[in-house]
Amino acid sequence: MKLSLHSPWIILFFGAFFFVLTAWKSTGYHHGDEQHQILEWAGLKLGFNQPEDLPWEFRDQIRPCLQPTLAYIFISAITAVSGLLPFEGEVSPYTLAFILRLITSGLSFGVLTFLFLVMRKKVPRGAPRSLFLASFFFLWFLPYLSVRFSSETWGGLFLALALALFLWERTFSLKPFVFGLLLALSFLFRYQMALSILGFGLYILIFANWPIKKMILASLGFIGTIFLGFILDSWFYQDLVFSPWNYLNETILSSEGPKFGSLPWNFYLINFFYFPSKFIAYPIGILTIFLLVTRPKSLFLWLFIPFFIAHSFVPHKELRFMFPMAFLIPLLIYESYVSLRRFELPYRGAVLRGLSLIFLVLNLPLLILFSQKPAGVGRMEITQFIHNQHQEKEVHLIYADWANPYDPWHGLTTNFYLPEGMSRTRISSVCEVRPSLIQPNRVNLLVIRKFHKTKVDCVENLNSLGFDFKVQSIPEWMEPHLKHHDQWQNNRILELYQYEK
Repeated sequence: MKLSLHSPWIILFFGAFFFVLTAWKSTGYHHGDEQHQILEWAGLKLGFNQPEDLPWEFRDQIRPCLQPTLAYIFISAITAVSGLLPFEGEVSPYTLAFILRLITSGLSFGVLTFLFLVMRKKVPRGAPRSLFLASFFFLWFLPYLSVRFSSETWGGLFLALALALFLWERTFSLKPFVFGLLLALSFLFRYQMALSILGFGLYILIFANWPIKKMILASLGFIGTIFLGFILDSWFYQDLVFSPWNYLNETILSSEGPKFGSLPWNFYLINFFYFPSKFIAYPIGILTIFLLVTRPKSLFLWLFIPFFIAHSFVPHKELRFMFPMAFLIPLLIYESYVSLRRFELPYRGAVLRGLSLIFLVLNLPLLILFSQKPAGVGRMEITQFIHNQHQEKEVHLIYADWANPYDPWHGLTTNFYLPEGMSRTRISSVCEVRPSLIQPNRVNLLVIRKFHKTKVDCVENLNSLGFDFKVQSIPEWMEPHLKHHDQWQNNRILELYQYEK
């Protein structure tokens, strides 16, 4: 079999390579919910957490428990298997977290490959299929998002899987049932996926002309899976509870206002260009408007528009809430290309080749960068260094405000990673570091953020006291490149020092 750079097998191989590489390098969590709403909740069943260790959402019973249950099952299975192997010691939490990211990357790669195989037959002849396939794996943020063991990623993936099944031309008797099941799983990973699911349902009712039997089977698959979620939630909360209703009541219906914070309705319109970067965000925005004008029956629009509009009017807003839609971008590209072919444009082939070259030049550096970058500000790079270097030692951690990698928000500890017996001392300024803080017979470590180094004389005093720099949470070589990325601030990077005297 003759292979070339345009061969699907070559593209799939490098796609898999970047997914695995990112799973290995992307340590930690992008947002605290990825840790505290999933792994720490699983700790309730694994025995390293108590209800009072969890965020207030557990008390109010508003979060789905499907993903914490999966984390509990995966971690229990990994631990059991490791006990049968001829290795000493327990599996480290960093190995467990990597395996969870690897599982997620495998799921992502499988879903995106299936979606491509389904849509490949629909791509018109003469279309740049290699470029189309590359859009499934090589948009710089897709590998990064595709390894996150987060509700945004898993909810978006199961919506994409339901989409692939819907577009698949092959039929079998239980296909509508499985379709409804997948949509329900998407919902149970992240309740906000209901907005896209509603759009999907309206699209089917208006355009797909499904017979009543298909509708009933899909409804049974959906409702049956929602009932499974009810059982899991009740098991986790130790109470009969329907968490979706609690979530709706807390975020929308409550007269007390949101506990999460509130932002204006145009937040996403203003900030849309920040995470994916402008050179990708502008084309996505232009293609979406293009479809609205030329192809209002676009399935992408019926999935995306309800999701986007409803999120714009929900008070609490964060850019990560849009992450599930990233897995629909290949569908946007495909439908835009189909619409574009209706217009006789001069030099269309040359224009596409030119745009492909520009995409390669601008996208490749970010793809390489984010395939090796720790997640978020890299807190777990610091904790993993401590684990690797001082695993068998008693550690005293001195940390400045907002610099504790185990408890960055002062009151919500990541017990999943916290070493047993570690003592911790909080200071408000680097200037407060003094000899009396040193605990004898312990490894004394200091963690600060770069913005704590504004008082130069106090920083210079660290060396005279015997604190030597060891590592920072984001590799130094990345800093010049990250500063060009919107919303990134290098002064948030953590630095670890060790007392050597």
